[in-house]
Parts: sequence; structure tokens; C-alpha cells
Amino acid sequence: MNLSERIKSIRKERGLTQKELAEKTGLSIASIQGYEQGKYKPKIEQLEKLSVALESSLYDLTQYTKTNYNLTELKALKAAISKDCQSMEQLKTDALLNLFHTLNSNGQDKAIEQVELLTKIPEYRKDPEEQP
Repeated sequence: MNLSERIKSIRKERGLTQKELAEKTGLSIASIQGYEQGKYKPKIEQLEKLSVALESSLYDLTQYTKTNYNLTELKALKAAISKDCQSMEQLKTDALLNLFHTLNSNGQDKAIEQVELLTKIPEYRKDPEEQP
């Protein structure tokens, strides 16, 4: 799948029209149409806007897609994806902490017990190579 097909596919999964996506990104409808038809290659800044509007990470938006970015653009994309992944991890952490803080003392103790149990189950553990 190429990038233009991926953008169109995710847009349709989200139930958005091209006009709605253009409004959410601040890009023109012509740009959205051009990206989806493969006439234009979105710059990294536009990809970031698209990923936010489509509620998708940059990684999910671009993974397994064929692109014709040059080396400089690919380096910028890699940096943007890395930054985006860090932001996504922070969102997960914030969401978990917000939920944790809605619990009373007993609930918090129970949540900690459950997390400790989950860490002992191999299928839920990260590979040692993934850990920082």
C-alpha cells in the first residue's frame, strides 16, 4: 500500500469526508485530494497534521507504505515519528495516572497488585530489547 492509499483508507475508517479532513487539518481540499490521489507528497508538517486529525500516530500512518521521500525527508520523518511515539507514551501514562487517581486507597492498592501480577505473565512483558 502506498501513502496516498493509507491516508484515504484511514480517513474512510474514521468516517470523514475529504472536506472534513481538510477542515480538521487546516489544509485545502485540493491538497487532501492530491495526497489521496498520489499527485502530491505531503511534507512532514502536513503528515503531522494529518495524523492528529485522523487520530493516528505518524508511525501508523506511514508504516508499510511506499514513499518517495529523499534521505533528508526520511530523517525528518524518523525524528517526527520518534517524537510522536514519545508523545503517545506520555498520553498513555497520563491516562493511566488519571484513572489511578480516581481510585480510593484500597482501589489503588488493588491496582498495584494487579499490575505486579501482570508483570509476571510472560505474554504481557516487553522483550528485553524493547526496554529502555
